[in-house]
Amino acid sequence: MRCGRSDDTDDELFSFTSTTSSHRGNGIDQELELYLSDESKQLDSLDKFPHVKELFLRFNIGIPSSALVERLFSAGGQILTPRSSGLSDDHYEMMLLLKSNKALK
Repeated sequence: MRCGRSDDTDDELFSFTSTTSSHRGNGIDQELELYLSDESKQLDSLDKFPHVKELFLRFNIGIPSSALVERLFSAGGQILTPRSSGLSDDHYEMMLLLKSNKALK
């Protein structure tokens, strides 16, 4: 079971074939060709291609970064020292969250 997503959403995401063209016409195909051949790689260039911009805004996600995770592991290493090796999992987690939340402020 997926978290609130229906199979229709998946089908819509992966439908690049004639179903899209038959519903909306050849204008989208031409727009896509123009977008792919456009020399500009700036985000402002999406204004010229409304259908591509709509898909970009709908399905684009942020670029993942490992910096926050590395910072969390570093803070965990500072907490889990030989002196504090007897901490329970719950206490370790609370200390790590307190330390990481303090660092974000």
